[in-house]
Amino acid sequence: MNELIKITEQNGKRAVSARELHHFLESNQKFADWIKNRIEKYGFVENQDFEVFPNFMNNPSGGRPLIEYALSVDMAKELSMLEGNEKGKQARRYFIACEKVAKSGGYLVPHSFSEALMLAANQQKQIEEQQKQISVMSAEIVEMKKKTDYLEIILSSKGTVVTTQIAQDYGMSAKAFNKLLAENGIQRKVNGQWILYAPYMSKGYVHSKSVNITHHDGRPDVIMNTEWTQRGRLFIYETLKRKDILPLIERAS
Repeated sequence: MNELIKITEQNGKRAVSARELHHFLESNQKFADWIKNRIEKYGFVENQDFEVFPNFMNNPSGGRPLIEYALSVDMAKELSMLEGNEKGKQARRYFIACEKVAKSGGYLVPHSFSEALMLAANQQKQIEEQQKQISVMSAEIVEMKKKTDYLEIILSSKGTVVTTQIAQDYGMSAKAFNKLLAENGIQRKVNGQWILYAPYMSKGYVHSKSVNITHHDGRPDVIMNTEWTQRGRLFIYETLKRKDILPLIERAS
């Protein structure tokens, strides 16, 4: 990834130009359609995930100003993931590397994937020199590999998945996993069916459709069949990860 994706910083906030990201991702959609569709479909929130402003200076044809979008780094990372191509994977890895530099107190803001990797590598070298214990470092490398493997599973999947499938990733039954999600404030049970709490309902985490069924007594009924999108699957992973609840692939053997 040699192309530049600038990360600017102003008033303590780091931002990415949506137009530059769109250009790097090589999307076939026009920029205006692409950004509006992503915001509407996945529930991004203005002044939280992004900000909108007119750009009078960069409109080559004059007249009405171009509409620009300043994205949070988290939103830029999600949009990269959702693109579902190799450029999206590269951009996502770049933003992750930038976050590592920022969280470690690095004073430089990397502007390319190679620069971010170089800074991250230098910091990793310093850590290795301080720790001195090969066994500890080996364990950390193994855990990072496990995490990468699980994220790659999510990123390479395109369709929706049922709760049972995600539960199996954690070595649990669907019943136990639904209870776990409820205990961690993700969903609740209403009239015998699991639904997301209000803050998550418009985020594009699940896809639901009505299904006609017939009870044993011949009585017809309609139930909602809910499946998780890959964005929802990633949300579950990151939420449970913060509680030290890991999928089987990431657990120590």
